[in-house]
Amino acid sequence: MHDNSHPLICVYKNTEKENFPLILIIGREANNPNRVENKVDLYDFEGINYGGKKASSTAFWNISYKFIGEINKMKGKELKKICKKKGSSIIIYADSMPKSIPNKKNNKKEIRQENLEEEINEHIENIFSKEIIKRVKIAILSGVDKEEFNLPFNLIKKKV
Repeated sequence: MHDNSHPLICVYKNTEKENFPLILIIGREANNPNRVENKVDLYDFEGINYGGKKASSTAFWNISYKFIGEINKMKGKELKKICKKKGSSIIIYADSMPKSIPNKKNNKKEIRQENLEEEINEHIENIFSKEIIKRVKIAILSGVDKEEFNLPFNLIKKKV
């Protein structure tokens, strides 16, 4: 799972093998030093995340589970518990930008602006070309309200 790359789409355990509808949560970019690869791979609540930290401390995952849990009148921890028991989840993740930026970097805006339009186009096309995306019924964009996200935001809007 952790081969110095970050997947294009992250799914929980056996989610790909199931057939229920999904919620796609799209954030800014991966917050680790790993390159983004055009693949679907796993995320885990108990293990190590792609940045090499405890997965339980991944704020983006925790906040999204809390949000989706609250919509369903439960706590995020309760939703996670159900997902752990079933070995799959209704939540999958992707990033709007094609390159990772470690959290500790201070000049994220400048780094984001280094993404070429062609790279962003290809990245979004790759996300929406994956088989699992056919099951997505809701897409939620998170944290992409700054100017540097206009292109991926507009491309994603056209896809959903």
